[in-house]
Amino acid sequence: MGLVIYLDVRHLGVVLIDKAANDLIRRAKASGAIAATVSLYTHLEHVVTTMQGEVSPVTHHESMSRVLTVWVGEGQSAELIDAGLSVSDQALTELVARAHGAPVGWMTNKHQVQSKAGQLGIMDPRYGRLKDTSRIEYVVDTERLASKVDARVKTGLFSFSDTYTQRLWVSSYGTIRQEESTVFRGSGSVLFAKNDVIHEVVESRQLATLYSLPFGVKIARRAAALLGPTQQLNGSVRVVLPSWLSAKLFGRIAEVFGRPDPMLSFVQLIKNGGPEQFSPHFHLLDDGGLNGGLRTTSFDHCGVRPIVTSLIRDGQMIGRYQPIGDGLSPTGHATIKGLRPSNLTMRCGTRSVDAILNDHPELPVLVLDAATGFDEIDLDSGEVNLVGHGQLRRASETLGPVRNVKLRGNLCVLLNNLVTLASNMDRVGHVDAPAMMLDGFTASH
Repeated sequence: MGLVIYLDVRHLGVVLIDKAANDLIRRAKASGAIAATVSLYTHLEHVVTTMQGEVSPVTHHESMSRVLTVWVGEGQSAELIDAGLSVSDQALTELVARAHGAPVGWMTNKHQVQSKAGQLGIMDPRYGRLKDTSRIEYVVDTERLASKVDARVKTGLFSFSDTYTQRLWVSSYGTIRQEESTVFRGSGSVLFAKNDVIHEVVESRQLATLYSLPFGVKIARRAAALLGPTQQLNGSVRVVLPSWLSAKLFGRIAEVFGRPDPMLSFVQLIKNGGPEQFSPHFHLLDDGGLNGGLRTTSFDHCGVRPIVTSLIRDGQMIGRYQPIGDGLSPTGHATIKGLRPSNLTMRCGTRSVDAILNDHPELPVLVLDAATGFDEIDLDSGEVNLVGHGQLRRASETLGPVRNVKLRGNLCVLLNNLVTLASNMDRVGHVDAPAMMLDGFTASH
């Protein structure tokens, strides 16, 4: 989508309207641009942490970034990220010249943004009344309740943060769009069996959601269930991923759809021995306008309204995220750092995890509870390397906990060896995913 120049973007203060926006647009057009837009991002964040009763002071962070985009010719574009008011005429001239060398694409217009941010459920009206005492009270209570679950489970670092974001998009056509949003985030770690750790994060647009989720107690109970004599696993193993781990898996997989040609990655996977398609039970949908979604926006970095995009249907890759500037209508997934998935939704099954375990008593099954390594999944080779904890079960019988088991597999093999999807489904971060039973993992200790 043209050239992106990264400069210093920090600027103190919550800015409602940038008076320099129209001036930048005017100067860009005087330098030869047919059209221009300015995007502004203002962030205000509060963070408080506690560890074993020691509470840190609440910290406050403010930042602002401004992005100028110019268009020339037949939709060629280039961007300049700059915080200051002193962008030189020479820099603007060079920006326009580089836009002339960019690929023919899709040009901004005055009809780009049509959605209403106020109807998306992404701004908590109580944010302005939230006090530091309430922030501290939340994180202290969360840790305190977790510490009382089991004496063998110790609490680690717990934190609470809230982020207010204001976005302003101004175009040379006189269009001005503004959006306000909030994100509340709680995180915590518990330690068990000497050096083992479970770390979880909960995020929501609404503060009430965090208050209604006793996630500190939940992760402490999960850790307590993993104590006791452990089972050893080696070789092929059937695995159940709970919804919170399925969400991490498909959140990582969805990143490939922001590449210039998503199929290239999976074609390479097929050449490495993977199947030509995945299980027909997999459906993956991206909805950037989902009410209350963690990544819901009324317009993206380029001023485009997000559209619902089907990524996987019946196991086939059918979609991708379209950027501005490639000759096709964009899908509204642009950010300062490139294309990014928004809210992802999958189709679930009809039976619970306990029911599907009883439906498949022929093999012992590792029901994972916590695992790391999803962010490191190689989208080119398909290699999956996880380290996790869970329970070994056969039907309704629990055989014992499994800790620090190493699981290796390949994306193509795993996604083609789905045993079944469960009805257990939760929204974790920006992903709604069901629990699922998979073959294809190899376990070792």
